[in-house]
Amino acid sequence: MRNWVILGLIALITLIFTNPVLAQDADKMVTGFGFFSAIVLAAGLGVGFAALGCGIGMGHVVRGACEGIARNPELAGRIT
Repeated sequence: MRNWVILGLIALITLIFTNPVLAQDADKMVTGFGFFSAIVLAAGLGVGFAALGCGIGMGHVVRGACEGIARNPELAGRIT
């Protein structure tokens, strides 16, 4: 239930802030240096968060493998 509330709040905030952005003139929105720097910043943050998620996922995999080997050392060849 909590996830649905968070998802609803994110959707509401997105809808609230999207309308003023789309109401701007296209000339002012696209021609500025700030627009392109914002795109570069967003792309960099997106790649960074993706790498962070992959690193966390790989850490969980390695932790599980180490715990499995610690519990049953005879299966170390099959786990790694």
